[in-house]
Amino acid sequence: MPELRFEIDTSRYIRNLVGQFRAMRDASLYAIDESADDFIDEMRKRIEDSSPSGRTYFHRGDFKLSEKPMKGGIPHIASAPGEPPAILSGDLLRSFSKRTFFSRGHTRIISYIENHAPYALYLEYGTSKTGWGGPIDPRPFMTPVIYSAELNHRMLTRVRRVMEAAGQAYGAR
Repeated sequence: MPELRFEIDTSRYIRNLVGQFRAMRDASLYAIDESADDFIDEMRKRIEDSSPSGRTYFHRGDFKLSEKPMKGGIPHIASAPGEPPAILSGDLLRSFSKRTFFSRGHTRIISYIENHAPYALYLEYGTSKTGWGGPIDPRPFMTPVIYSAELNHRMLTRVRRVMEAAGQAYGAR
């Protein structure tokens, strides 16, 4: 009986797909990591460019604040609720960090942006009580940036661009 047999060597195509996958995955990680830097820069800019309009306090350099003028005290205008925090010591600006990595199955890219200043959480979300002076209303500096449509669009555009470039390097269309 006549027989017809087809044989196709797919190993070259599979190697190409694996290389394309790795290139696109690594390019995406790079793009997300660069975008996290953009988000941090915008958070810092939001704090640096704010014009505080809250209460005036006085400090002597040890950053203990008082509402009464102190001998040799320097005036500090605090931020009003809803405004980004006013700069006093600069710790908040210096305390940003990020970590960008693959999930266990390499199916997701995760990027954490954190601020390690001990009071960052209180400024971002406010408090219900404090030891003196009552509750603190939120002074958000991270959340508005994270939900920024412009920055998210820029990040997605960057990811698409680097993935397309990585795919084209392996002959994808």
